[in-house]
Amino acid sequence: SHAKSVEPAFKERSRILQRARLEAMQILGSAREEFVDSTLAQIRTQLAETRTNKSHPQILQRLTEEALAELKESMTNSGMVQLEADPKDQVVLEGLLQDIGLNHSIKYILDCWGGLIVQCEDGQIVVINTLEARLERAAPYLRSFLAALFENKDTEVEISHVDEMQLMSI
Repeated sequence: SHAKSVEPAFKERSRILQRARLEAMQILGSAREEFVDSTLAQIRTQLAETRTNKSHPQILQRLTEEALAELKESMTNSGMVQLEADPKDQVVLEGLLQDIGLNHSIKYILDCWGGLIVQCEDGQIVVINTLEARLERAAPYLRSFLAALFENKDTEVEISHVDEMQLMSI
């Protein structure tokens, strides 16, 4: 009888605790998404400003070498290679190609943060190696990493600098 009289209170307590746990999980999930989104926004901002970074020529060189190597691996013959780049990279890219002894046709038609697109003469094989494309390919891994970082952090973490050269390894 006493047990029967307190049973409704126990059920109500259980419902309240379950609702509180659910709300806490929603708040935590929302905070995690906000952390991930704001960090990715910071990364986008930094990548968009890569040309102002003194390491931009090295980044462009690495993007170029990787794209050309990937294209060469896929090509069966040694046909012409066409490059597309942003006009803002013209001086650096032409100097770079001259330094490494390449004389490829370049169209300056892209509007990107840096990088280039290379393709074989017939357009059958295309390698897109712009910073935007790199970030897009890396985003799922970054999201997982940042979510795990959020879950495991004891103190507030703020990513104030992303090393572009580390992003290149993705």
